[in-house]
Amino acid sequence: MSLALRISVSTPDLASWRDCVNPAELHHALGKRLETRLREWFLAKPANAKGWSSTGFWKEAANSTHLAEADESGASVSISATGVALRYFGSGGLPGGAVTPRTGKYLAIPLTQAARDAGTPREFPDLAVRRARSGNPLLGVNEGGRFHPYFALVTRAVHRPAPDTLPPEGDLAADLTDTAEGFIRRKLAS
Repeated sequence: MSLALRISVSTPDLASWRDCVNPAELHHALGKRLETRLREWFLAKPANAKGWSSTGFWKEAANSTHLAEADESGASVSISATGVALRYFGSGGLPGGAVTPRTGKYLAIPLTQAARDAGTPREFPDLAVRRARSGNPLLGVNEGGRFHPYFALVTRAVHRPAPDTLPPEGDLAADLTDTAEGFIRRKLAS
């Protein structure tokens, strides 16, 4: 799943100069500015909320952001990194409104950095299963008479939308309006 953005930039000043510039060139400049802003936004994001080492999610989001097209009608910027659209929109648009396992019976949710770094329970030998108080199964290891959970197993996960995945639309529109006005001024001066 990828995310494509189109932001409309329209002010009376821009409309009056529209015939003086090539719309495809203007839209290309706006698309490149939006691409740059999004990349900067992603790279400025903190590594993660739990304080674990970075998976490189935001770097991957920045690297997957590019100007997809620019023509007379507008520009589109695409973000193809896995998970960005899910973070932004949440799971509400998915069938059943939740993420479900593609294969198997459960999703394995890492509970420790070691589990997250491994990525899958298959990387751990001798995992034991216990039930949490909620009734959901946990995978972990028995050490010194204590159970240490590494993964929670769930049949579905609901993700709430995270609007701060992308910069505020008003900020982007203001920046792109400034970019458009600067582009037009340079074209008129040349």
